[in-house]
Amino acid sequence: MRELAPVQTLDQEAFTIAFDAMKQGKPQFTHGDDSFRLGRELGKGGTKSVYDAQLSGEQLALALSNTVDGTTRAAQKWQKALREPPVTDVVRELGFLVNTHCKVTPITVDGTSFPAITLTRYADLPLEVRDRKNPSSSVVRGDIFTKTPTLGSFIEATRGLAQDTAKVVGQGVFLEGDSFNLGRDDNGLHLFLNDLSNAQFRDSNEEDATKYAEYASSRAVEALISGLSWEEYGKHRDFFDGDAFHFLHGQAYKQFTDIVLAEAGISS
Repeated sequence: MRELAPVQTLDQEAFTIAFDAMKQGKPQFTHGDDSFRLGRELGKGGTKSVYDAQLSGEQLALALSNTVDGTTRAAQKWQKALREPPVTDVVRELGFLVNTHCKVTPITVDGTSFPAITLTRYADLPLEVRDRKNPSSSVVRGDIFTKTPTLGSFIEATRGLAQDTAKVVGQGVFLEGDSFNLGRDDNGLHLFLNDLSNAQFRDSNEEDATKYAEYASSRAVEALISGLSWEEYGKHRDFFDGDAFHFLHGQAYKQFTDIVLAEAGISS
């Protein structure tokens, strides 16, 4: 069992006041003596909205509670969201690519305290991040495949991604699908792990590990495909829409999964 830093307990009364202010629209967000300047929305999910923000001349991403739920449900979701920074720290220490800064940051919303989450913007990270859930915020610097892949070249190009997936399985890091995103640096393709509030750390027997390896492999390949621009996907449609790449049943998925199982030391 991995040890997490203590998760902050949400002040329900303060959350309610701040949440109501956010729901009414355009409150003032401050940190110490400085006010945040909020820019465009970078991403949105069922729990939080993330904004491009500036504080004291520094650009960052500011995550706030969504206001589509009722107060009670939103508070429950935000309490879980506050688990993301300590989980991210553990996952980073295990050697995975995650956001370089993910911290609970005390701010005020129209004068009421609120535990926001600050992150490094994707654009400021030393790698490309292609977010499967928020493609408009992804960083895309050129095509991944310079020519239409074959089965062999696809497997070779995704070897780093498969090794990261095997490491997720071997380390007992159990993730939900939205946590699997594509990262690309000078060393090739990798997993970029994000939205980690629901991650669990546990040991498993070989049967469970095999099932999780198959699940993680499909999520990793989905992250890759989701990370392709429409233009790049269109260039290589013959491969990605062909029998070799048929979802979950094609040879590309099977060989990728076999590599993950082998790298994780699991008999297939």
